[in-house]
Order: sequence, then C-alpha cells, then structure tokens
Amino acid sequence: MRRTALALVLFASAAAAFRPVRLPDAVQVSPAPADDPSQFVIQPIDVGTAAPGISLADALTLERKASVWWDYARDVSSVTSRLSNKGKTTVLVPIDKAIFALPRKPHQNPSGSTDDADSKANVEQFLSAHIVPGDLPLPSEETATLNPDVKVKVEGEEGAWVLQPGDIPIVGVTEASNGKILYLDGVVPY
Repeated sequence: MRRTALALVLFASAAAAFRPVRLPDAVQVSPAPADDPSQFVIQPIDVGTAAPGISLADALTLERKASVWWDYARDVSSVTSRLSNKGKTTVLVPIDKAIFALPRKPHQNPSGSTDDADSKANVEQFLSAHIVPGDLPLPSEETATLNPDVKVKVEGEEGAWVLQPGDIPIVGVTEASNGKILYLDGVVPY
C-alpha cells in the first residue's frame, strides 16, 4: 500500500512537471517533444512588443543579445531606477558584439586602467549617452541623451533605421510599458 501511494505521488509530481508553465510575460515553456522527452521547448512571445506591464528593466533582463550593456546598467542605481519606473524612456542598447568590438571597454580609462572611481564615472558617461529621457520617435529630430555632450537622431524608415551620429544600424526595437529599447549594432560615441 505504501509503495502504491508513493508511486502515485511521484507520478503526479512528474506529470505536473511536464505541463506547460507560464513564465512572467516573456517566454512560454511547453512540454518536451515526444521524440526527445529530456528537452523543454521555450517559445518567445512577440519580441517586438513586450507583454503589457513589462518594464524596460524586465525586458532587458530577458534579452540575451544585450546582456553586457545591462550588466553595466544594473550596477548604476539611477539607471535601474529609471528603467523600472513608469516615466517614458528610450534606451539605446548596443548588442553584445558591438561592445566586445570596442578598443576600450566602457569601464576602462583611455590608459586601459580600471581605477574604481574613474571606472564608475566612465560607465556612467557611457550609459548616459545611451539613454534618452522620453519617447524617441522613429524617425526623429536631433534629441538630447542624459549625457549633456551627446545628441542622437534616428533616420531612415522601418526595417532600415539608422542612429546618428555614427550611422549605427538599429537591429531591433522592443516596446515596454515605460518606453522602448532600440538595439544597436554599434555604440553611441560618448
């Protein structure tokens, strides 16, 4: 009797593990295909528009191609606060390969050193050049970023947007509840 009860509990637990699981407004995990039961299927929900209620911070957490920028941003409380709050913001996020291609990483000084105080200031300068307070329309007029020395402008048409200065291709756009993310194949000159 004990074995039967234990078997039923284990079977019920195992069966529950293979039901589709709803994750918070980002991906849907479905049961594994019959031919490979060890694999779950993760299906993204429309990437162009984040689910209602998802903030810029949440959308960036879910986006793997821009994890390096978000790693820098998470360390600056004023940035994470802005991206979590309700006010509209446009974030210009370089994809990882664009940051990897930089001759000097955002936390480094021109000499290559990474002194803590200077490193923090360098990262804040880098991030502020990639954040536009408010909604940046597509296309746009020249608009100030949070970095007082940097203004940006979006040119072109849907599917071929380019950010100026630098002719930086916009490779994706995600709408969130508190703004939008423009994914860049380059870094805004700062």
